[in-house]
Amino acid sequence: MANKILPYKSSISISYSNKRKFIAHLKEYIVEFIENLLILILSLLILCLTGITGYKSYKFYKIKTLKSALSEENKILKQKYTYLTSREILWKKAKKLGLRPPTYSDYLKLIK
Repeated sequence: MANKILPYKSSISISYSNKRKFIAHLKEYIVEFIENLLILILSLLILCLTGITGYKSYKFYKIKTLKSALSEENKILKQKYTYLTSREILWKKAKKLGLRPPTYSDYLKLIK
């Protein structure tokens, strides 16, 4: 047996009709695998899009509520501003501090 090459003979013999059936089954298996893969990808895509839509809706309503709260705060601040800068309030604060409006003698005359 030394230095002799023994040819391998397969004990399984596949006839032509069995090969055709095997190829047909293989094609069906590949088509089914591709369909299942596409269904999986489609379902993952739908899941991702649903998550993205939910997140965008959450951000939209969060911004909407924040906007309404800030607009209310802006109204309150505008009312305080108009109250604090009104003439009557300024005159009252000036009298309380002992201030008076300037008179003619208070102005400096600059001679050229």
